[in-house]
Amino acid sequence: RPAATSPLFEKRSDKLFTERLDRIMEENIANQEFDINTLAKALGISRGQLYNKVKSLHGMSPVEYLRDMRLAKAESLLKGSRISVKEARCMAGMPDATYFNRRFKEKYGISPSEYR
Repeated sequence: RPAATSPLFEKRSDKLFTERLDRIMEENIANQEFDINTLAKALGISRGQLYNKVKSLHGMSPVEYLRDMRLAKAESLLKGSRISVKEARCMAGMPDATYFNRRFKEKYGISPSEYR
């Protein structure tokens, strides 16, 4: 689950959508081929609908939301186990080391290797 604070849902359908969204993303988090097109298809909605819904509920695009979830997964793996940064990065579905390190440092303020 992304580190951003959970929004207060005005509608039960929004809460259910977010639970389903998060579940699908968590099930596919290690799959580096999993992208927004695949996510939209799994949810049975268009990319545009997905973008509008996620943006309105979470204040970020679906790409940002998925990246945030991947970073949170890597962070929890680094914190909760003795696996390497490379293993955590791959288990979070982020194969590009440079991109991962840059985004991790943006989010947590330190590099993944320093975080360990």
